[in-house]
Amino acid sequence: MLSVSPTIIPPLDSGVVHPALWNREFRSRCATGSEPLASALERLESDLVRHSDRRVELRGFPKDAWFKLLAQSEKASGGRHKPAIL
Repeated sequence: MLSVSPTIIPPLDSGVVHPALWNREFRSRCATGSEPLASALERLESDLVRHSDRRVELRGFPKDAWFKLLAQSEKASGGRHKPAIL
């Protein structure tokens, strides 16, 4: 969940966050994380269907790529995280 702290808190409902604040925070986080996403999409290129409106979908579940990613994740975490096997 994205946590946003407005400078002005509405007196009638302190839990309300204006959508513009949430969008700003979301966009700033997306801007910093686009490189890993782009490299992941490149690795899965043969399993992707690209649409003209920039949507991307999987042709099917790429089990081989998934297991390779899990192995890399396990190696990077030093064995601290045990992935669930499908």
